[in-house]
Amino acid sequence: MPTQAPHLSRENALASEVNILVHDLNNVLTGIAGSISTVMDDLQPGAPASVPLSDALAGVYRAAALLRRLSEAGAPGESSFALAPLVAETARLAQSCRAASALELPVISHAARVSGDGTEFQRALLNVLLNALEVNPPGGRVQLTYRYERAMHILEVRDEGPGIPAALRERVFEPYFTTRVSGTGLGLASARAAMLALGGELDLVASAPAGPSSRSASPRR
Repeated sequence: MPTQAPHLSRENALASEVNILVHDLNNVLTGIAGSISTVMDDLQPGAPASVPLSDALAGVYRAAALLRRLSEAGAPGESSFALAPLVAETARLAQSCRAASALELPVISHAARVSGDGTEFQRALLNVLLNALEVNPPGGRVQLTYRYERAMHILEVRDEGPGIPAALRERVFEPYFTTRVSGTGLGLASARAAMLALGGELDLVASAPAGPSSRSASPRR
């Protein structure tokens, strides 16, 4: 029976330890993000503390992305990622940050894989989910659906917010454009840039003339 070379066994053990550490640290970051968001939700509009707290939350997201890169570094040559676990992990992080709305997840086959950088995809999906959760009314529902067609994995995020006026829909992906008083206008712009880097697309789909809208992210296989 063939055996593994000793150096490969050591590398596999190290990679396993790194993945366990990344998982545990991600759980810690999820709790930190949730705590920061809870404090931010209790602040009055324009409160001085909102800026440093927003910066801290952005730092948590960057740390989560760096951790994912660390876990993927142990798999040289790997240029694809499993879609289902990454969607579930991203949704959990988004929900911990914005708990006022329910987030419904789709069933995705564990065999579904997407070519490209999982960190870029997670950055895009996290921004889209946070945007939907932020515009949703308290107690509302954000629904994430999935389908595979024309060699593309299509994720659609549907919220119950007020929607975007027809005259402004073409601008939603412009940097610094926002319809919210406290918004930065960078979330959806960053998400689209990440999707384009993956060779995918990110579009806004209106379900009614002035009603709720959905964001459709489509990374290619």
